[in-house]
Amino acid sequence: MKHHCNLLVFALLFLSNSIWAKDKLKYPVDEIPKALLSNAHAVVRYQSSTTEYVSASRMASKQTIAITILKESALELSYFTEGYTKLYKIEDIEGAVYDRAGKRIKRFKQDDIIDRSAISEASLYDDTRVKLIDPKCTDYPFTVEYSYSMKMNNSYIWPSWSLYKGMNVSVQESVVSYKVPQDYNFRYKVSNFDQEVQISEEDDCKTYTWKAQNYAAPTFEPLSPPVSIWAPNIDVAPSYFELKGYNGNLESWKGFGDFCYSLIEGRDNIPEETINEIGQSLTDEMTDYEKISKIYEFSQKKNRYISIQEGIGGQQPFDAETVDRLSYGDCKALTNYIMSILNHFGYKSHYTIVSAGEDNTKIDPEFVADNFNHVFLNVELPKDTLWIECTNSHSPCGYISDFTDDRNVLVVKNGNSELIKTPSYSAEENRQAINAIVNLNSDGYAEANVRASYKGALYGNEFWLTTLDEQDRKKHITNSIDIPTFKIDKYDIDVIKKRSPELHKTIDLILPDFATKMGTRLLLKTNKVNDFSTIPAYARNRKNPVYIRHNYSECDTLTYNIPENMQIESIPKDVNVDTPYGRYCCSIKNMNNQLIVYRYLEINKGMYPKEEYNIFREFLEKIATADKATTILIPKT
Repeated sequence: MKHHCNLLVFALLFLSNSIWAKDKLKYPVDEIPKALLSNAHAVVRYQSSTTEYVSASRMASKQTIAITILKESALELSYFTEGYTKLYKIEDIEGAVYDRAGKRIKRFKQDDIIDRSAISEASLYDDTRVKLIDPKCTDYPFTVEYSYSMKMNNSYIWPSWSLYKGMNVSVQESVVSYKVPQDYNFRYKVSNFDQEVQISEEDDCKTYTWKAQNYAAPTFEPLSPPVSIWAPNIDVAPSYFELKGYNGNLESWKGFGDFCYSLIEGRDNIPEETINEIGQSLTDEMTDYEKISKIYEFSQKKNRYISIQEGIGGQQPFDAETVDRLSYGDCKALTNYIMSILNHFGYKSHYTIVSAGEDNTKIDPEFVADNFNHVFLNVELPKDTLWIECTNSHSPCGYISDFTDDRNVLVVKNGNSELIKTPSYSAEENRQAINAIVNLNSDGYAEANVRASYKGALYGNEFWLTTLDEQDRKKHITNSIDIPTFKIDKYDIDVIKKRSPELHKTIDLILPDFATKMGTRLLLKTNKVNDFSTIPAYARNRKNPVYIRHNYSECDTLTYNIPENMQIESIPKDVNVDTPYGRYCCSIKNMNNQLIVYRYLEINKGMYPKEEYNIFREFLEKIATADKATTILIPKT
């Protein structure tokens, strides 16, 4: 009898332990340190990333993340979204949702995982797919936990690590590790992270591990540099690797360039008919630039851009003959096509890879890695260099926009590839200029003719207006005018398409309340056509440096025709402000009852210490104050 009682007690204990294990709380919100809740919309409770180099053609990775969603603004972080291609597969996906107390309220099943194509509207071919889970939970706060395995049939693409998942997201714990053979040259770059790497050895392998704990949520700060400049991250890149039968080495930029060259070698076969057609449009009287422009314009008219992401990691272009036959291609294929034609006609041009976009800081000359996302063309001339954007059907030959300006790019050459920097614009080159004539009457009504000119990177930012239909174009022009009450009488856009192109907008405006009537006086804000008013907030504990991406200038001449029955009583004093960040000057002259305003603003690009943020802000305040200055008109006696 006693024996049976012991068995019963054991069974009850086992059952209670099993129930307790099933209902064990996990990630209760109350356990989040208070310091991590300040400014946080979400908190990463735990993140783990482990990657193992198995061989030159195989790697494996295990990823886990648990994140507590505190507010609706962070709801997107609760979704599981992981892309994959033929080069790497995602397997063993598991996930669950926990409530505020840490009780599991949902476990995801295979049916909850959506598998779909990640092809974009601009893509024709794309073998990228995505696995997606929507937890369908909005009872805040809640926690989602996901884990999955990744198998990679290459050693080219390594998972890198970045601490933060976005602004207003704290991190309680994050661990990242890489396991490689003892004799493998493991290459990594640690940025903005003060935790020492822990290296352990087992059998014939080394494991490199970093651990981060209790990092408070970053918040948005105006005029901050790109995230890669200030956020903790670890960039990892291979030394020797294999990718779909192609071998390469990223220990030097030359080695990386040799690999890129192997992907395009022998793909320059242009049909003879095409060469003959182009040749008929070229004459001996043309300059080299004119001939290259003709070849570039031939491709612009013939071909269209379509994204193609398949094959060798989306890295190898169609051959030139295929582009010629199909009349389309992606950035790689169109660049290879124009390069092939130019080389046939004796012009030395080079396939060039670039990290394009707003962030121009991603490529570190001291760390060789494939952080590129775009391809364009470098053309060598005896005393000149041209940069050609091969995907843009409207861009003038040799025009470089802020999509690819002022950054390190890899110019791919046979055995002699090199990392060089693309041109950057001076303030004079990157300019907006406004000339306006305003006819004012005595009740404040005015009519104005405004001509705005744009060049440098500003040309590219304005050119897209010409691609819109009439209704959308007028809508965007209307929204760009910062005057309280106005009507556009008519407008015109003129494009001067040359190597350093310009765009001119001419607008006739009707301005019913342009000046303010005060008794018999008129108050005229003298720079109402182009006043500066965007001033960032004052900061007490700035964390990031001040980052100004471009040199920039504005050069304005505004002419006000004063009513014959009125005269000028007072005009603002001249203003001159000169700082390391830029300069501003404005002078207003009374010339035969004409008020003429001369205004110049220049901003200098650079990275300035965080301690100077409020000083820079004061500079902007002085500009805004000067632009609000008022001229007073009174009746003639």
